[in-house]
Amino acid sequence: MALLITISFLGFWAASSASASDSPAGGSWENGLRPAVVESGKPVPHWSLRERMAYYHVPGVAVAVLKDGKVVKITGYGVLLADSDRKVNADTLFSAGSISKVATATIILRMVAAGKLDLDRNVDNYLTSWHVPPTKEIPNPDVTLRMLMSHTSGFNVGGFPDFMPQERVPTLIETLDGKPPSKHHAVRLTSPPGTRYSYSGGGIMVEQQVIQDVTHTSFEDASKTWGRDQI
Repeated sequence: MALLITISFLGFWAASSASASDSPAGGSWENGLRPAVVESGKPVPHWSLRERMAYYHVPGVAVAVLKDGKVVKITGYGVLLADSDRKVNADTLFSAGSISKVATATIILRMVAAGKLDLDRNVDNYLTSWHVPPTKEIPNPDVTLRMLMSHTSGFNVGGFPDFMPQERVPTLIETLDGKPPSKHHAVRLTSPPGTRYSYSGGGIMVEQQVIQDVTHTSFEDASKTWGRDQI
Protein backbone atom coordinates (compact mmCIF):
# COMPACT_ATOMS: atom_id res chain seq x y z
CA MET A 1 0.00 0.00 0.00
CA ALA A 2 1.23 3.45 -0.88
CA LEU A 3 0.56 4.89 2.57
CA LEU A 4 3.29 2.70 4.05
CA ILE A 5 6.22 3.70 1.91
CA THR A 6 6.80 7.43 1.82
CA ILE A 7 9.40 7.37 4.60
CA SER A 8 11.47 4.75 2.78
CA PHE A 9 12.54 7.29 0.20
CA LEU A 10 13.36 10.23 2.44
CA GLY A 11 16.83 8.98 3.32
CA PHE A 12 17.74 8.52 -0.32
CA TRP A 13 16.37 11.88 -1.43
CA ALA A 14 17.87 13.73 1.53
CA ALA A 15 21.28 12.53 0.44
CA SER A 16 20.70 13.82 -3.09
CA SER A 17 21.08 17.40 -4.20
CA ALA A 18 18.43 19.85 -3.04
CA SER A 19 18.94 21.82 -6.23
CA ALA A 20 17.73 20.51 -9.56
CA SER A 21 20.77 22.00 -11.27
CA ASP A 22 23.08 19.94 -9.02
CA SER A 23 21.40 16.64 -9.80
CA PRO A 24 23.78 14.27 -11.61
CA ALA A 25 21.19 12.54 -13.76
CA GLY A 26 18.93 14.28 -16.21
CA GLY A 27 18.99 17.64 -14.42
CA SER A 28 16.14 16.60 -12.13
CA TRP A 29 16.01 15.42 -8.51
CA GLU A 30 13.53 12.78 -9.67
CA ASN A 31 16.45 11.03 -11.37
CA GLY A 32 19.17 11.86 -8.85
CA LEU A 33 18.50 9.60 -5.85
CA ARG A 34 21.52 8.02 -4.20
CA PRO A 35 22.26 6.05 -1.02
CA ALA A 36 23.09 7.85 2.22
CA VAL A 37 26.29 5.79 2.67
CA VAL A 38 28.68 4.66 -0.06
CA GLU A 39 31.63 2.29 0.41
CA SER A 40 34.96 4.05 0.12
CA GLY A 41 36.43 3.80 -3.36
CA LYS A 42 33.18 2.65 -4.92
CA PRO A 43 31.30 4.72 -7.50
CA VAL A 44 28.19 6.52 -6.24
CA PRO A 45 25.08 4.91 -7.75
CA HIS A 46 22.18 7.08 -8.90
CA TRP A 47 18.61 6.01 -9.40
CA SER A 48 15.37 7.51 -10.57
CA LEU A 49 12.41 7.59 -8.23
CA ARG A 50 10.60 5.17 -10.54
CA GLU A 51 13.52 2.73 -10.30
CA ARG A 52 13.44 2.79 -6.51
CA MET A 53 9.67 2.32 -6.50
CA ALA A 54 10.05 -0.74 -8.71
CA TYR A 55 12.92 -2.10 -6.58
CA TYR A 56 10.86 -1.89 -3.36
CA HIS A 57 7.62 -2.95 -5.06
CA VAL A 58 6.00 0.33 -4.06
CA PRO A 59 2.84 1.27 -5.98
CA GLY A 60 2.72 4.95 -5.11
CA VAL A 61 4.65 7.81 -3.51
CA ALA A 62 3.83 11.43 -2.64
CA VAL A 63 6.67 13.96 -2.45
CA ALA A 64 6.83 17.48 -1.06
CA VAL A 65 9.90 19.59 -1.82
CA LEU A 66 10.75 22.49 0.49
CA LYS A 67 13.31 25.22 -0.11
CA ASP A 68 14.11 28.02 2.35
CA GLY A 69 11.15 26.94 4.47
CA LYS A 70 8.65 27.14 1.60
CA VAL A 71 6.93 24.37 -0.33
CA VAL A 72 8.07 24.61 -3.94
CA LYS A 73 6.61 21.38 -5.29
CA ILE A 74 4.08 18.75 -4.27
CA THR A 75 3.39 15.83 -6.55
CA GLY A 76 2.44 12.16 -6.63
CA TYR A 77 3.75 9.13 -8.46
CA GLY A 78 2.09 5.82 -9.19
CA VAL A 79 -1.16 4.54 -7.72
CA LEU A 80 -2.64 4.26 -4.23
CA LEU A 81 -3.01 0.49 -4.38
CA ALA A 82 -1.35 -2.10 -6.59
CA ASP A 83 -3.54 -3.25 -9.49
CA SER A 84 -5.70 -0.14 -9.26
CA ASP A 85 -6.01 3.05 -11.28
CA ARG A 86 -6.32 5.38 -8.25
CA LYS A 87 -3.40 7.72 -8.88
CA VAL A 88 -1.44 9.33 -6.07
CA ASN A 89 -1.53 13.13 -6.25
CA ALA A 90 -0.75 16.16 -4.10
CA ASP A 91 -3.95 15.67 -2.08
CA THR A 92 -3.53 11.95 -1.31
CA LEU A 93 -3.59 11.26 2.45
CA PHE A 94 -0.79 9.17 3.93
CA SER A 95 -0.11 7.72 7.35
CA ALA A 96 2.11 10.24 9.12
CA GLY A 97 4.20 7.53 10.77
CA SER A 98 7.23 8.54 12.81
CA ILE A 99 7.32 12.05 11.37
CA SER A 100 4.81 12.72 14.16
CA LYS A 101 7.55 12.05 16.73
CA VAL A 102 9.51 15.08 15.53
CA ALA A 103 6.38 17.24 15.52
CA THR A 104 5.47 16.11 19.04
CA ALA A 105 9.01 16.81 20.28
CA THR A 106 8.81 20.31 18.79
CA ILE A 107 5.58 21.02 20.66
CA ILE A 108 7.06 19.74 23.93
CA LEU A 109 10.26 21.77 23.60
CA ARG A 110 8.31 24.93 22.88
CA MET A 111 6.18 24.30 25.96
CA VAL A 112 9.38 23.72 27.96
CA ALA A 113 10.82 27.02 26.69
CA ALA A 114 7.59 28.74 27.75
CA GLY A 115 7.79 27.25 31.24
CA LYS A 116 4.76 24.99 30.79
CA LEU A 117 6.72 21.74 31.03
CA ASP A 118 9.96 20.49 32.56
CA LEU A 119 11.99 17.85 30.73
CA ASP A 120 13.20 16.24 33.97
CA ARG A 121 10.02 16.22 36.04
CA ASN A 122 8.07 13.02 36.65
CA VAL A 123 5.35 13.02 33.98
CA ASP A 124 2.84 11.69 36.50
CA ASN A 125 2.89 15.21 37.96
CA TYR A 126 1.37 16.40 34.67
CA LEU A 127 -0.91 13.48 33.86
CA THR A 128 -4.52 13.58 35.00
CA SER A 129 -6.42 11.37 32.53
CA TRP A 130 -4.00 8.44 32.77
CA HIS A 131 -1.05 7.53 34.96
CA VAL A 132 2.06 5.44 34.49
CA PRO A 133 1.10 2.01 35.89
CA PRO A 134 3.58 0.69 38.49
CA THR A 135 4.85 -2.85 38.23
CA LYS A 136 6.13 -5.34 40.79
CA GLU A 137 9.69 -4.58 39.68
CA ILE A 138 9.07 -0.82 39.35
CA PRO A 139 6.66 0.15 42.16
CA ASN A 140 7.43 3.88 41.97
CA PRO A 141 8.11 4.76 38.34
CA ASP A 142 9.77 8.10 37.65
CA VAL A 143 9.46 8.71 33.92
CA THR A 144 10.46 12.07 32.46
CA LEU A 145 9.83 13.75 29.13
CA ARG A 146 13.57 13.61 28.44
CA MET A 147 13.42 9.81 28.78
CA LEU A 148 10.32 9.56 26.60
CA MET A 149 11.88 11.67 23.86
CA SER A 150 15.17 9.73 23.94
CA HIS A 151 13.49 6.29 24.13
CA THR A 152 15.01 5.51 27.52
CA SER A 153 11.74 5.56 29.49
CA GLY A 154 11.46 1.77 29.72
CA PHE A 155 8.13 1.58 27.89
CA ASN A 156 7.29 -1.20 25.44
CA VAL A 157 5.34 -1.12 22.12
CA GLY A 158 7.83 -0.21 19.44
CA GLY A 159 5.26 0.62 16.78
CA PHE A 160 1.61 0.40 15.85
CA PRO A 161 -0.29 -1.37 13.06
CA ASP A 162 -2.19 0.82 10.62
CA PHE A 163 -5.97 1.08 10.58
CA MET A 164 -7.95 0.82 7.38
CA PRO A 165 -10.40 3.64 6.52
CA GLN A 166 -13.41 1.56 7.54
CA GLU A 167 -11.98 0.59 10.95
CA ARG A 168 -12.63 2.44 14.21
CA VAL A 169 -9.53 4.14 15.56
CA PRO A 170 -8.94 3.71 19.31
CA THR A 171 -8.92 6.66 21.66
CA LEU A 172 -5.65 7.65 23.26
CA ILE A 173 -6.59 5.97 26.55
CA GLU A 174 -7.57 2.78 24.69
CA THR A 175 -4.22 2.95 22.92
CA LEU A 176 -2.30 3.34 26.17
CA ASP A 177 -4.19 0.49 27.83
CA GLY A 178 -4.20 -1.79 24.78
CA LYS A 179 -7.98 -2.10 24.76
CA PRO A 180 -10.06 -2.79 21.63
CA PRO A 181 -10.02 -1.64 18.94
CA SER A 182 -6.28 -1.31 19.64
CA LYS A 183 -4.16 -3.91 17.87
CA HIS A 184 -1.23 -3.98 20.29
CA HIS A 185 -0.33 -4.69 23.89
CA ALA A 186 -0.88 -2.12 26.61
CA VAL A 187 1.83 0.53 26.96
CA ARG A 188 3.66 -0.59 30.07
CA LEU A 189 7.11 -0.35 31.65
CA THR A 190 9.35 -3.31 30.89
CA SER A 191 12.59 -1.90 32.33
CA PRO A 192 13.44 0.73 34.95
CA PRO A 193 13.15 4.25 33.52
CA GLY A 194 16.44 5.76 32.40
CA THR A 195 18.45 2.52 32.47
CA ARG A 196 18.49 1.46 28.81
CA TYR A 197 17.56 2.50 25.29
CA SER A 198 14.55 0.79 23.75
CA TYR A 199 12.63 2.32 20.85
CA SER A 200 9.08 2.93 22.02
CA GLY A 201 6.25 4.40 20.01
CA GLY A 202 4.19 3.72 23.11
CA GLY A 203 6.24 6.30 24.98
CA ILE A 204 5.29 8.90 22.39
CA MET A 205 1.65 8.21 23.21
CA VAL A 206 2.45 9.13 26.81
CA GLU A 207 3.94 12.39 25.52
CA GLN A 208 0.66 13.08 23.71
CA GLN A 209 -1.32 12.45 26.89
CA VAL A 210 0.93 14.87 28.79
CA ILE A 211 0.33 17.57 26.17
CA GLN A 212 -3.42 17.06 26.24
CA ASP A 213 -3.66 17.02 30.03
CA VAL A 214 -1.50 20.13 30.47
CA THR A 215 -3.22 22.14 27.73
CA HIS A 216 -6.71 20.81 28.60
CA THR A 217 -7.41 20.43 24.89
CA SER A 218 -7.08 17.93 22.08
CA PHE A 219 -3.71 17.09 20.58
CA GLU A 220 -4.89 18.61 17.31
CA ASP A 221 -5.72 21.93 18.93
CA ALA A 222 -2.52 21.89 20.99
CA SER A 223 -0.56 21.27 17.80
CA LYS A 224 -2.15 24.27 16.13
CA THR A 225 -1.29 26.45 19.11
CA TRP A 226 2.19 25.21 19.99
CA GLY A 227 3.14 24.32 16.45
CA ARG A 228 3.55 28.04 15.97
CA ASP A 229 6.23 30.09 17.67
CA GLN A 230 4.98 30.91 21.18
CA ILE A 231 8.22 32.27 22.59
